[in-house]
Amino acid sequence: MIGLAGLIAIAFFVMFFKTKLGMYFRAIISDKVMVESLGINVKRLMSVMFPSPFARGGIAGGDQFPPDFGGAVAKRGGAGNIR
Repeated sequence: MIGLAGLIAIAFFVMFFKTKLGMYFRAIISDKVMVESLGINVKRLMSVMFPSPFARGGIAGGDQFPPDFGGAVAKRGGAGNIR
């Protein structure tokens, strides 16, 4: 699990500091109006940038449970069984 977290951290570091997309993200954080004036579609990039922390959290949380955890919930009464 710690190895997976390290790989994800390295992947995001490389994406953020070594790619053109990361350069755009850093520019938007600094000055959104200037980036818009350069003709870059800020709304589209923000729609990519906003959910990325949630994806990292989902990967980290999904790594904590065994693969058959969903089956265990279904065997114990199902997710929709409310009494």
